[in-house]
Amino acid sequence: MAADRPIMVYNRATGALEREIVLGERFVRLLYESRLGRLAARTVLSRRWFSRLCGRLQDSPRSARRIASTVAALRVDLGDAARTDFASFNDFFTRALRPGARPVPDDPGVVISPCDARLLAMPVIAPATRFMVKAAPLDLAALLGDGALCALYTGGTLCIYRLCPADYHRFHFPEACVPGTAATIAGRLHSVNPIALTAGLRILDANLRHRTMLAAGARAGTICMLEIGAMCVGSIVQTYAPGAPAARGAEKGMFRFGGSTVIVLYEPGRVNLDADIAERSAAGIETLVRVGMRIGAYAPTRT
Repeated sequence: MAADRPIMVYNRATGALEREIVLGERFVRLLYESRLGRLAARTVLSRRWFSRLCGRLQDSPRSARRIASTVAALRVDLGDAARTDFASFNDFFTRALRPGARPVPDDPGVVISPCDARLLAMPVIAPATRFMVKAAPLDLAALLGDGALCALYTGGTLCIYRLCPADYHRFHFPEACVPGTAATIAGRLHSVNPIALTAGLRILDANLRHRTMLAAGARAGTICMLEIGAMCVGSIVQTYAPGAPAARGAEKGMFRFGGSTVIVLYEPGRVNLDADIAERSAAGIETLVRVGMRIGAYAPTRT
């Protein structure tokens, strides 16, 4: 990505493209658009100790001093926050929302977003299991860490939800389900910003991630949900109870400080994406979504 080229995302509410405000944009561009920066990212800054250190700093009471300036710079709307008396920057970052702030549609045939994010969605067209996201390679088997799961989702629908520091950073179940235990897949912690993706590094299938299988019934089938850590993410925290039925839209967990990503995979033939999301995704343009927002519809129930 050229240094003067902004990140543009599609706002469904206004029908227009909007420029994304990137926290620490100069640093991210220096890191991934220069040879020395990419070397530092590969050898030092993508290591887990660096992100753990960043996370600890954001837990300090002194970090609360940065909240007001960050809210102003990123134009964060705290009107739907459950409270605003934050004790630290991470307390602000992992904020809960007031009840009813993210309503979930009653229609069981609607496919919803599990988080506030920028969505890039695509069918994983069989037999291809390797493709590009922006300019970054993505290998489905490497992403899932399991060859059998790769076979299950080849030809299915892939939804990549990219969260930014301005976003609400809790993630939710995309469907009523019985969730399994989250499996941890080890990896590094590169930035997931498009600036980093256009550097051509393996990121989404190489970063630290959690993988959870969701048994979601006859209509939705078995959904695979992954939470992907990123540079400066202190941790991925799962707050759900494995094996206990979860309602659609119920909280699954949260990311601590940093940008991060949620990926949801549906089996082949389960989901039809909404046309505006499919068209813009095909053009490489992300769409702004929020928890509970419709992104598509389920195909007729299989018999």
